[in-house]
Amino acid sequence: MGGLIQQLARSHSAQGATYVPWEILQALRQIQRTPETQLQFAARLIELGDFYRNHNHQGQRQVRCLVIAIAAYEQALVSLRGYPQRWPSICYDLGQIYLSLSRQHPSYRLDGLRRAIATYQRGLEPMVVDAPDPSLYLELQNQLGEAYSSLAKSQEPLVNWKGAIAAYQAALVVCPGEKPDPVSDLPIQRNERHGAIQNNLGTALWNLAQQILLGQQAETPKIAS
Repeated sequence: MGGLIQQLARSHSAQGATYVPWEILQALRQIQRTPETQLQFAARLIELGDFYRNHNHQGQRQVRCLVIAIAAYEQALVSLRGYPQRWPSICYDLGQIYLSLSRQHPSYRLDGLRRAIATYQRGLEPMVVDAPDPSLYLELQNQLGEAYSSLAKSQEPLVNWKGAIAAYQAALVVCPGEKPDPVSDLPIQRNERHGAIQNNLGTALWNLAQQILLGQQAETPKIAS
């Protein structure tokens, strides 16, 4: 975390910024010295991350918002090291911030995507053991698939398209194609989210097939005429 934040800080400071991101980290450490429980401290950090995440979504696309949100969520995860059941929702929000970083700042695109993937995977870890919240599990897997898909367009396409396919397939397990009718309880309402994920899965499968085909063509020896 610290290395990326310092890189962002130097980049933004070079553009005439008046704030220093590592001062934010010092402020967070000062907060941690206050006499409160780890859960209370983590709750304050999450509130801070939410605030700057929402500012970023509202159009104030500044490095400052991303840096503070990342620092707050990462520190919250450190504070909640012994409470893995609380990781998924934080990791979802943090993963979204890393995706925003990859889209808004091209020089951090690959790093942001790799960090998003690692963050979503971390959020899914405790859900393997505990009964998952279906909606949150779905969102984490779907966003993991999106991050893998984006990364596949720039590096290691075979590996990353396979990662995207696995994530989308896992999402579909908890996203049925039809939802029960609220009156009759019969599965007659089409689940539009299922269709969207199916489309993403189809795109990933097609791209993987193209990569395999290209690899086979490259390995096929040319017959001399």
